[in-house]
Amino acid sequence: MGSAASEVPLILPLEAIELDAFRQEHSEDTFWCGSLLGGRGDQLTTKLYTDRVCHFAHFPDPTGQHVCERRARDVASADHLYVKSAAIAWLLDQDHQGAVHLREPLGSVVDIAREHGTRGLRLIR
Repeated sequence: MGSAASEVPLILPLEAIELDAFRQEHSEDTFWCGSLLGGRGDQLTTKLYTDRVCHFAHFPDPTGQHVCERRARDVASADHLYVKSAAIAWLLDQDHQGAVHLREPLGSVVDIAREHGTRGLRLIR
C-alpha cells in the first residue's frame, strides 16, 4: 500500500460485498505489486467479481508484454512482512527499543534485534 517499496502487508477480500467495503475504507490509498514481495513495482487495481474470487490486478499493459512474477507465488509469500509488522508491534508493546530487518533473499529471513546489543532472534523460512 502506498508505494512499490511498502512494507505494509495487505490481503484483498475475496468476496464482492467485502471488496466494496474495502474500496470505501481505502479510497485514498494506492496498491502496488511490491518489490518486497518479488513484484515489479507496478501500480495495481482491484478486480471485483461475483462469480469468482476478487483479486488485485495490474493495469493493462499496452504492449501486452507484461508478465507478473507474483503469479507463481501464493499468499504465504508475504509472511515475512506480517512477521516484521508483528515483531515491531511486540517490541513497542514490551517497551523495548530494537529493530526488525528483512534479509536477502527477500521472504526468507527476518532478524529481530533488541536494544543494547542483546541477543536477537532470526526467523528463517
